Amino acid sequence: MFLQLGDLSARARLGLTSAAQEGETRDALAARVDREVERFRARRRGMAKGLERIRVAMDDALRTDGMEHVDDPSFPEEEKVRIVRRLHDLNVRMLAYPRFLHAILPLVGREGGRSHSRVLELASGSGELAFALEKQANARGLALEITGSDYQPAYVRMANEESARRESRVRFEEINAYDMARVPTGAYDVVLVAQSLHHFSPGALAKMIVESRRVARRAFVGIDVRRSLSVFPFGIGVAALMGGRAFVHDSVLTMRKVYSEAELAFVAELAAPQSRIRVRPLHPGYSMLTVHFS
Repeated sequence: MFLQLGDLSARARLGLTSAAQEGETRDALAARVDREVERFRARRRGMAKGLERIRVAMDDALRTDGMEHVDDPSFPEEEKVRIVRRLHDLNVRMLAYPRFLHAILPLVGREGGRSHSRVLELASGSGELAFALEKQANARGLALEITGSDYQPAYVRMANEESARRESRVRFEEINAYDMARVPTGAYDVVLVAQSLHHFSPGALAKMIVESRRVARRAFVGIDVRRSLSVFPFGIGVAALMGGRAFVHDSVLTMRKVYSEAELAFVAELAAPQSRIRVRPLHPGYSMLTVHFS
C-alpha cells in the first residue's frame, strides 16, 4: 500500500480534466496523456504533507524508464525467450494463472456454451495464459475463441509451435499492441493484457485502450504487478531463486515501472472518458484494470 498513494492521488486528481481536441490523432492523444500524467504526478508531489512526502519521495526514487531486456532490440532473441519461459515458471509456482482466470472469466461468457466470446490477448509472450484460459473455458463449457499476439516474432513463433504440439485451437499473430490497424473493427469481445502494462508509457497505454475500444465490443482488461514496496524483497528473492541474471534484471525493473491503481484509472479515463472504468487489487500482488465499453 505504501506506493499506492491512494488518498493523495484522489485529491490530486480533483479538477484535472483534459478533453480531446476535435480530430485528435493517436499520436496527439499519446502526447496529451503523457503530459497529463506528469502534471498529475507533479501536483501530487506538491500537495504531499508529512508522511506523504516520504512516500512520494520513495515512489519517485524507485520509478524508472529503464529498458527491460525483453524490450531491447539488441538483446539476443534466445535470451528473451528464456526470460519469458522463466516468467511462465514463476506464474505456475505462484498460482498466478488461476487468479487471473477467476477474474477474467466472468467477462467472457456464461457456462453451458450459451455465449460465444472472442478474446484477443496482447503481449502474450510464451502464450501460457492463453492456453490456461482455453483449458478453463473447456472445463466450464464456455464457447471461447482465443487469439494470442505479440510484436516479437520469436515469441509468436514459439507460441504457435507450442499450440501445435498441444493440439490447441489457440493461434498467435504478430500484432503491435497500440497500433492494431490491421485488426478489423469489432473482431473481438475482450482485449486482454496481462503482466505487460508497465512496458508501455502512459500515452502508449492510452493508445492501446483506444484501439481496444475499436476492436473489442465489451471490454479491455489489464493485469499487472501491484505497485507496492512490500513486493520488492519478495519479488527479488523469488526471481533470484528462479535463476538467471537477465530475469532478475527484468524483474527488478518491472517492480519499479508498474503503475499505481490511481495512475491506471487516470490513463483509462483520459483514453476512454465515456466508458465504465474499474481498478482494483487482485490479491496477492496484482492490480486489475477493466474498461467496459458496453
